[in-house]
Amino acid sequence: MLQAFGALRAAGAGLLVAAKRDRIARDVVVAATVEQMAREAGAKVVTADGVAVEDTPEGMLLRGLMDLFAQYERAVIRARTRAALAVKRSKGERYTRRAPLGFRFEDGQLVADAEERETLARVREMKSRGVSTARVASILNAEGLRCRGGRWHVTTIARALRRAA
Repeated sequence: MLQAFGALRAAGAGLLVAAKRDRIARDVVVAATVEQMAREAGAKVVTADGVAVEDTPEGMLLRGLMDLFAQYERAVIRARTRAALAVKRSKGERYTRRAPLGFRFEDGQLVADAEERETLARVREMKSRGVSTARVASILNAEGLRCRGGRWHVTTIARALRRAA
C-alpha cells in the first residue's frame, strides 16, 4: 500500500483503484487513513463496485457506511471462526496445525503427550518457586530437553503457562 502512495506522489495525481471498498480496509479508521493519504498524495480512491467517489456529504456517507459494514463483516467472520474452533477444541478434534504443548495429534484427535506434560509440570514447579522464565528456559536447554525439536525460549514457556492457566 505504501508503494502505491509513493507512486501516486511521484505521478503528482491519480487514482488508487480497488475492486471493492472492503479490499482497501476492513477497519473504519484504516479506510479513513487510506483516504487521507490518497488525498495528501493528490489522488482519489476509486472502487469498481460503484461506491460514490464524490466528496459530497452523500458520497462521504456512503463510503463511511461501506467501511462500517466491512468492519462489521470482519467481526462476524472472526466470531464465527472462534466459535467453530471452540467446538472443535471441546470435542478434542484438530483445530490448529500444531498441538498445544503437552499434547499431540493422533488420527486427528488431541491426545496427551506424557513427556511434554512432565516437562511442563517441571516448568510450573520452577515458576512456583520464583524462578524467572528466562532461567527456566536456560535450565531446560542446559539439560538437553528439546521443545518440539528446538530450544526452549522465554516466549514458548510464557505461552505454555498462559494456556495451562
